[in-house]
Amino acid sequence: MLLSLALAGALLATGAAAANAAPTSAPTSAPAVDPVPGGEATITLPAGPWGHPLVSADGTTAYLGVGQGDSGNSLEVIDTQAGEITAGVQVGNDVWSGPKVFGADGKLIYLVTEGTLNVFDTTTNTVRARIPYPDQPRPAGYRPGGTVGLAISPDGSTLYLDQDQPFADFQPPVGQGRILTFSVARNAFTDITPLPAGVLQSILLRPNGKDAYVTTPQGVLHLDVSGAHPAVVRTVTSAAFNGTVSLSPDGTRLYALAAGNHELVLDLTTDTQLADIDLKTPFAVEDTAMNPDGTRLYVSVDTQNPGPTIYAYDTATNTPVPGETVSPSDLEHALSMAVGPDGRTLYVAGYNSSDNVGSYLQIISI
Repeated sequence: MLLSLALAGALLATGAAAANAAPTSAPTSAPAVDPVPGGEATITLPAGPWGHPLVSADGTTAYLGVGQGDSGNSLEVIDTQAGEITAGVQVGNDVWSGPKVFGADGKLIYLVTEGTLNVFDTTTNTVRARIPYPDQPRPAGYRPGGTVGLAISPDGSTLYLDQDQPFADFQPPVGQGRILTFSVARNAFTDITPLPAGVLQSILLRPNGKDAYVTTPQGVLHLDVSGAHPAVVRTVTSAAFNGTVSLSPDGTRLYALAAGNHELVLDLTTDTQLADIDLKTPFAVEDTAMNPDGTRLYVSVDTQNPGPTIYAYDTATNTPVPGETVSPSDLEHALSMAVGPDGRTLYVAGYNSSDNVGSYLQIISI
């Protein structure tokens, strides 16, 4: 949808002050590196983790958002070789820390907090800029919708953020969800695209930089983001999703967790369902993660036996590989996970509520 001239001006003005205060240069491609594995360790976190661990391209540093209660939220910087936190940097005043992605050269992290896109400098461990979202029209008493999806274009020039419809306690939801487009060069939001869904769960961008996929409880929306304004191409499937998704490295397959603990495999070259993997568990599936070469999908299940169980699936056959099952020994519940760039390290964030109560990041060799 085209922005009106007034709205476009407002959007550019929103980011202008932050852009002037904290300019960013155009991103460059990160050089190829040979990533190192993380050292096995269990790291005590200062508070509950939010979002997925984010691991640097060389494998030496992990970043994890945590909620600090009345103190707001922070981004914990973790030395993966020493197995220890080297810095904890407050990012926002709210308890929630949202999705995050690296910029093209790995020197910046874009991190969402409530209603704000933050720019974190990994060379100095400081917040370089805080850019508020464009205002979301809503009735009196309603609050702006939240964001759980964030993606960056392959060339690092553009960010795409989802935002749910406005909401209020004990009131029916109103309005539409929307996609916000952010220009890295301008350090400003430049476009708003309303979507035919109120709740948006995640955004994945194919390596071609043209096709984006947004999961919603009603189905997966295929967006064309090659033009100045993202446009809905079609709804791929009407299955009920919970927002847990993974994308194959070549961008040809999307793995989405659906109702009944089924993992649906979508063929993104044809926008059709390729397979339905019955995970065959009555327990809650907490997260999924893909390894860098796309040969394994890891599925974390809250088996409580006594902690979580992480199953490996062969993506060529869509079948489990029993010999590669992982059981994080120091966690009772695993909230999120990521596979390191070396493909042989798993970073699992979770908590314990019975023994050794607290929040932790466990680094596991796989």
